[in-house]
Amino acid sequence: MVEKGVEVVGMGGIKISEGAPVISRVRVRKTERGKGWGTLLLTHMEEYCFKEGYKKILVDTENHMVAAVKLYEGHNYRRIRESIEKIDGKIYTTYFYEKYL
Repeated sequence: MVEKGVEVVGMGGIKISEGAPVISRVRVRKTERGKGWGTLLLTHMEEYCFKEGYKKILVDTENHMVAAVKLYEGHNYRRIRESIEKIDGKIYTTYFYEKYL
């Protein structure tokens, strides 16, 4: 969690799946985007995973989450695959990334 004074401006989580940490639910308040909070969160989570002895981090996001795609790709996450689903006539594309620590 990232706080600015008493206000929460961002948060994210880490879950372990198939022996690797998966970053999930990274969120930054709209009014605080573009100020480095996402980078701060991501860096903190990467450092935690490294200290815990993990060699790789996984993350996924959807193509319409432009800021998230930019964040991960800008921090050397490599897209390893994508999944396309059609739900109720809408097409959803999920990008899956990995990064070696």
